[in-house]
Amino acid sequence: MPTIINHSGFDMSSGTRVLLLKGRYKDGVTNQRTITRVTHGVEEWNRKLSELVEEVLQPGERIYGTAGQRDMQKAIRLFKERQLSADYDQDTEAFYRKINARWSSCLMAETSQSLKTWLFDCDDIEQVIRVHGFLIREDIPFHRYQTKNGTHYIVQPFNRSILDEDLRTILHSNALALLVY
Repeated sequence: MPTIINHSGFDMSSGTRVLLLKGRYKDGVTNQRTITRVTHGVEEWNRKLSELVEEVLQPGERIYGTAGQRDMQKAIRLFKERQLSADYDQDTEAFYRKINARWSSCLMAETSQSLKTWLFDCDDIEQVIRVHGFLIREDIPFHRYQTKNGTHYIVQPFNRSILDEDLRTILHSNALALLVY
């Protein structure tokens, strides 16, 4: 039975988002696969997440979602840049054989974030204590949730130079929030 993480109080589903189903070898998956679903609103997000959980999810796989909304115009621009670049590849048709994956990739790109979100990925209690203390001390609002192996903090961007180097290594600037494992 999959575990669904409660993200109440944090907007995970409005606007344009990408859901990403991915298996991990360290979770026992032997045949790794990646499946994406693009959504454009709360109802579609809920429906597509339910479909992934009920019809597609296999043991050892996880479902992530873009923590921040995606900017369609930025993603379209990136898609067009990649499309033009592909015209100069040896196999000019390769880009089009995986066009849905190309579009999802553009939406998931850090440059396509509408409202930037960052994520601290804490794997042990010492990291949790240090990150939590830092966020409280600097008065940085956060959304915190437990994962299978640790804790995630989603935050809005701040001046990274005030972070210790070891905390910078666990800060991801294009947050994918864990939804289901």
